[in-house]
Amino acid sequence: MVNSMLSYSGLSEGFWGEAMLTACYILNRTPNKKSKNNPYELWCKKVPNLSYLKVWGCRAVVRLTEPKRKTLGDRGIDCIFIGYVEHSKAYRFYVLESNESVSVNTVIESRDAIFDEDRFTSIPRPRDTFHQSSSKSATQAEDVSGGASSVPEPRKSTRARKAKSFGSDFQLYLVEGTRNETISQHQYCFNIEEDPKTFSEAMASRDVHF
Repeated sequence: MVNSMLSYSGLSEGFWGEAMLTACYILNRTPNKKSKNNPYELWCKKVPNLSYLKVWGCRAVVRLTEPKRKTLGDRGIDCIFIGYVEHSKAYRFYVLESNESVSVNTVIESRDAIFDEDRFTSIPRPRDTFHQSSSKSATQAEDVSGGASSVPEPRKSTRARKAKSFGSDFQLYLVEGTRNETISQHQYCFNIEEDPKTFSEAMASRDVHF
Protein backbone atom coordinates (compact mmCIF):
# COMPACT_ATOMS: atom_id res chain seq x y z
CA MET A 1 0.00 0.00 0.00
CA VAL A 2 2.82 2.40 0.86
CA ASN A 3 4.59 1.73 -2.45
CA SER A 4 1.36 2.39 -4.34
CA MET A 5 0.87 5.69 -2.51
CA LEU A 6 4.39 6.86 -3.29
CA SER A 7 4.14 5.78 -6.93
CA TYR A 8 0.75 7.38 -7.54
CA SER A 9 1.64 10.68 -5.88
CA GLY A 10 5.11 10.94 -7.42
CA LEU A 11 6.72 11.71 -4.08
CA SER A 12 10.17 10.41 -3.21
CA GLU A 13 11.02 7.63 -0.79
CA GLY A 14 11.81 10.28 1.80
CA PHE A 15 8.06 10.48 2.49
CA TRP A 16 7.69 6.76 3.24
CA GLY A 17 7.25 7.46 6.97
CA GLU A 18 4.31 9.79 6.39
CA ALA A 19 2.87 7.31 3.89
CA MET A 20 3.16 4.49 6.42
CA LEU A 21 1.35 6.47 9.13
CA THR A 22 -1.40 7.42 6.68
CA ALA A 23 -1.80 3.81 5.54
CA CYS A 24 -2.19 2.66 9.16
CA TYR A 25 -4.66 5.48 9.78
CA ILE A 26 -6.83 4.36 6.85
CA LEU A 27 -6.57 0.60 7.51
CA ASN A 28 -7.71 1.10 11.10
CA ARG A 29 -10.91 2.66 9.74
CA THR A 30 -11.77 0.15 7.00
CA PRO A 31 -13.35 -3.33 7.38
CA ASN A 32 -11.28 -6.47 6.93
CA LYS A 33 -12.03 -10.01 5.74
CA LYS A 34 -12.31 -11.53 9.22
CA SER A 35 -14.66 -8.95 10.72
CA LYS A 36 -17.25 -6.55 9.41
CA ASN A 37 -16.22 -4.02 12.03
CA ASN A 38 -13.01 -2.05 11.64
CA PRO A 39 -10.41 -1.65 14.43
CA TYR A 40 -11.48 1.93 15.11
CA GLU A 41 -15.09 0.87 15.65
CA LEU A 42 -14.09 -1.98 17.94
CA TRP A 43 -11.86 0.29 20.02
CA CYS A 44 -13.94 3.48 20.15
CA LYS A 45 -17.39 1.82 19.99
CA LYS A 46 -18.53 4.14 17.19
CA VAL A 47 -18.46 4.30 13.41
CA PRO A 48 -15.62 6.49 12.04
CA ASN A 49 -16.34 9.47 9.82
CA LEU A 50 -14.67 8.98 6.43
CA SER A 51 -15.96 12.08 4.69
CA TYR A 52 -12.82 14.08 5.47
CA LEU A 53 -10.39 11.56 3.90
CA LYS A 54 -8.36 12.97 1.01
CA VAL A 55 -6.10 11.57 -1.71
CA TRP A 56 -2.64 11.26 -0.20
CA GLY A 57 0.08 13.38 -1.84
CA CYS A 58 -2.26 15.80 -3.62
CA ARG A 59 -1.69 19.55 -3.78
CA ALA A 60 -3.48 21.87 -1.38
CA VAL A 61 -3.64 25.54 -0.45
CA VAL A 62 -3.50 26.04 3.30
CA ARG A 63 -5.08 29.15 4.70
CA LEU A 64 -2.93 30.61 7.43
CA THR A 65 -4.60 31.66 10.64
CA GLU A 66 -3.52 34.53 12.84
CA PRO A 67 -0.78 35.38 13.62
CA LYS A 68 0.79 33.49 10.68
CA ARG A 69 -1.42 35.13 8.07
CA LYS A 70 -0.04 38.25 6.41
CA THR A 71 -2.10 41.46 6.38
CA LEU A 72 -1.64 41.96 2.63
CA GLY A 73 -1.09 39.55 -0.23
CA ASP A 74 -2.04 35.90 -0.51
CA ARG A 75 -3.70 34.34 2.50
CA GLY A 76 -2.69 30.80 1.62
CA ILE A 77 0.46 28.85 0.82
CA ASP A 78 0.98 25.91 -1.55
CA CYS A 79 1.51 22.61 0.22
CA ILE A 80 1.33 18.85 -0.26
CA PHE A 81 -1.10 16.81 1.80
CA ILE A 82 0.93 14.11 3.61
CA GLY A 83 -1.27 12.81 6.43
CA TYR A 84 -3.69 13.20 9.28
CA VAL A 85 -3.23 14.46 12.83
CA GLU A 86 -3.91 11.85 15.48
CA HIS A 87 -6.83 12.63 17.82
CA SER A 88 -7.78 15.64 15.69
CA LYS A 89 -9.53 16.51 12.43
CA ALA A 90 -6.55 18.54 11.22
CA TYR A 91 -4.32 17.55 8.31
CA ARG A 92 -0.56 17.47 7.89
CA PHE A 93 1.00 19.44 5.03
CA TYR A 94 4.47 19.70 3.49
CA VAL A 95 5.21 23.37 2.71
CA LEU A 96 6.32 24.18 -0.86
CA GLU A 97 6.62 27.98 -0.71
CA SER A 98 8.13 30.30 1.85
CA ASN A 99 6.27 32.72 4.08
CA GLU A 100 7.16 35.27 6.73
CA SER A 101 6.40 32.76 9.47
CA VAL A 102 6.53 29.41 7.65
CA SER A 103 9.66 28.00 6.00
CA VAL A 104 9.91 25.81 2.93
CA ASN A 105 10.30 22.04 3.42
CA THR A 106 8.63 22.13 6.83
CA VAL A 107 5.51 20.31 8.05
CA ILE A 108 2.50 22.22 9.36
CA GLU A 109 -0.90 21.13 10.70
CA SER A 110 -4.15 22.83 9.77
CA ARG A 111 -7.87 22.17 9.21
CA ASP A 112 -8.42 25.13 6.90
CA ALA A 113 -7.27 24.06 3.44
CA ILE A 114 -8.48 23.71 -0.14
CA PHE A 115 -7.55 20.38 -1.73
CA ASP A 116 -6.89 19.71 -5.41
CA GLU A 117 -7.06 15.91 -5.41
CA ASP A 118 -6.29 15.66 -9.13
CA ARG A 119 -3.03 17.61 -8.94
CA PHE A 120 0.26 16.21 -7.74
CA THR A 121 3.84 17.41 -7.47
CA SER A 122 6.81 15.18 -8.20
CA ILE A 123 9.72 15.88 -5.87
CA PRO A 124 13.18 14.61 -6.97
CA ARG A 125 14.47 11.60 -5.13
CA PRO A 126 17.26 12.30 -2.61
CA ARG A 127 19.34 9.46 -4.08
CA ASP A 128 19.48 11.27 -7.45
CA THR A 129 21.36 14.13 -5.82
CA PHE A 130 23.61 11.64 -4.08
CA HIS A 131 24.32 9.95 -7.42
CA GLN A 132 25.40 13.25 -8.97
CA SER A 133 27.67 14.07 -6.04
CA SER A 134 29.13 10.56 -6.19
CA SER A 135 29.87 10.99 -9.91
CA LYS A 136 31.66 14.26 -9.23
CA SER A 137 33.69 12.63 -6.46
CA ALA A 138 34.62 9.76 -8.77
CA THR A 139 35.71 12.22 -11.48
CA GLN A 140 37.83 14.14 -9.00
CA ALA A 141 39.36 10.88 -7.78
CA GLU A 142 40.30 9.96 -11.35
CA ASP A 143 41.91 13.35 -11.85
CA VAL A 144 43.91 12.95 -8.66
CA SER A 145 44.99 9.42 -9.58
CA GLY A 146 45.99 10.60 -13.05
CA GLY A 147 48.12 13.37 -11.60
CA ALA A 148 49.69 11.02 -9.09
CA SER A 149 50.89 8.69 -11.85
CA SER A 150 53.17 11.43 -13.22
CA VAL A 151 54.99 11.86 -9.90
CA PRO A 152 58.53 10.37 -10.17
CA GLU A 153 59.33 7.35 -8.05
CA PRO A 154 61.59 7.90 -5.02
CA ARG A 155 65.30 7.20 -5.59
CA LYS A 156 66.71 4.01 -4.16
CA SER A 157 69.81 4.12 -2.03
CA THR A 158 72.98 2.97 -3.81
CA ARG A 159 74.89 2.38 -0.58
CA ALA A 160 76.15 -1.19 -0.28
CA ARG A 161 74.91 -3.06 2.76
CA LYS A 162 77.50 -4.77 4.97
CA ALA A 163 76.86 -8.01 6.79
CA LYS A 164 76.68 -7.66 10.56
CA SER A 165 79.53 -9.21 12.51
CA PHE A 166 78.85 -10.69 15.98
CA GLY A 167 82.50 -11.49 16.73
CA SER A 168 84.64 -14.59 16.43
CA ASP A 169 83.08 -16.21 19.54
CA PHE A 170 79.56 -16.16 18.10
CA GLN A 171 78.10 -19.65 17.67
CA LEU A 172 74.83 -20.70 16.05
CA TYR A 173 73.05 -23.94 16.88
CA LEU A 174 70.23 -25.42 14.81
CA VAL A 175 67.79 -27.59 16.77
CA GLU A 176 65.35 -29.83 14.93
CA GLY A 177 62.01 -30.94 16.32
CA THR A 178 58.62 -29.62 17.38
CA ARG A 179 58.03 -26.46 19.39
CA ASN A 180 57.86 -28.31 22.70
CA GLU A 181 60.98 -30.31 21.89
CA THR A 182 62.82 -27.13 20.92
CA ILE A 183 61.86 -25.37 24.16
CA SER A 184 63.12 -28.33 26.18
CA GLN A 185 66.55 -27.94 24.53
CA HIS A 186 66.93 -24.25 25.45
CA GLN A 187 68.40 -24.93 28.87
CA TYR A 188 70.84 -27.44 27.44
CA CYS A 189 72.05 -24.99 24.79
CA PHE A 190 72.69 -22.26 27.34
CA ASN A 191 74.63 -24.63 29.61
CA ILE A 192 77.04 -25.95 26.96
CA GLU A 193 80.62 -25.36 28.04
CA GLU A 194 83.42 -24.29 25.76
CA ASP A 195 85.48 -27.04 24.15
CA PRO A 196 88.60 -27.92 26.19
CA LYS A 197 91.85 -26.78 24.67
CA THR A 198 94.23 -29.09 26.60
CA PHE A 199 94.17 -32.70 27.86
CA SER A 200 94.03 -31.60 31.47
CA GLU A 201 90.98 -29.41 30.74
CA ALA A 202 89.31 -32.34 29.00
CA MET A 203 89.92 -34.66 31.95
CA ALA A 204 88.59 -32.02 34.36
CA SER A 205 85.37 -31.58 32.37
CA ARG A 206 82.13 -32.99 33.86
CA ASP A 207 81.48 -34.75 30.54
CA VAL A 208 84.68 -36.84 30.85
CA HIS A 209 82.62 -40.02 31.53
CA PHE A 210 80.96 -39.72 28.09
